Amino acid sequence: MSIAKRTATDMQVAGFRLTKTGIVIDGKPTREEWQEAKHFVDKCHSGAMWWVGDLLNFGEATYDEVEEDGPYDRKTLREAKYVADNVALSIRMDNLTWGHHQLVAQLPARQQVRWLKRAAKDTLTVGEMRKAIRQERLEAERAAAQKPDCEAVGVLLADPPWQYDFAETSSREIENQYPTATPEEIATHLGEWGPDLQDDCVLFLWATAPKLREAMRVMEAWGFEYKTHAVWDKERVGMGYWFRGQHELLMVGTRGTFSPPDAEFRVSSVFRERRDNKHSKKPVCVYEAIERMFPHANKFEMYQREPRAGWTGGGNEV
Repeated sequence: MSIAKRTATDMQVAGFRLTKTGIVIDGKPTREEWQEAKHFVDKCHSGAMWWVGDLLNFGEATYDEVEEDGPYDRKTLREAKYVADNVALSIRMDNLTWGHHQLVAQLPARQQVRWLKRAAKDTLTVGEMRKAIRQERLEAERAAAQKPDCEAVGVLLADPPWQYDFAETSSREIENQYPTATPEEIATHLGEWGPDLQDDCVLFLWATAPKLREAMRVMEAWGFEYKTHAVWDKERVGMGYWFRGQHELLMVGTRGTFSPPDAEFRVSSVFRERRDNKHSKKPVCVYEAIERMFPHANKFEMYQREPRAGWTGGGNEV
């Protein structure tokens, strides 16, 4: 098999010259050359989004920039970058489509592997896979909707699964794969399956910049009064519509007469820790700071993704 060669601005595959506007036939290509060219084009079509996403992530990590020019719109670039960043090369399956991988991009790695293997084994279409993931998600939510068996909590940490306005139009298809929720739904979660709270309690609530207003409403609905906030500098520039996002907010609210930490345990309002590739994973330094501030308090993390010593937690990922 011959290798595709670049000629000026075109690609040459056997007797076919691929241009931006079509294919120029050079001579009389054989059937084998025609099949070779078609195989090359098919491979380009199926791999293009992966290539775009991997290159964007490499550019961000290596040169601290994301090239947004090209034939794709911003949402497509955002999606390519996101899926490639969250689905490891080692678990991608070339007998499944890009759409299959989109559906699992926000799931933990072990669930990604499980669903991709199931889709390949049972030859699930993207629609069938979406329906199966949604059903499992609903069952997990029902199982999670139980009051935890723990003592009343004095320190509450929450990273709600905010639902974004672009969910319906973005190819990320968040709603088909990940238990996101509206602010109104999140407002009910504490009462439905959250822990019992002490009369005097502090809330640390994660919010992205576009969700500041919604986070304030949730904090109030949960019975907390806003006090202040800190900022997590992710040390990696992402994408965005107004600014290229590099930070998240950690909002603080209290109920009752909960007192701030002693002066010796107060830390900077800016946390700096490089963002991990795993979706929505929060910085370890924040957990450590809270633990130093309130070493003897009962601590609970809502929407917990990984167990942590000294904390109880709830959510359908633990």
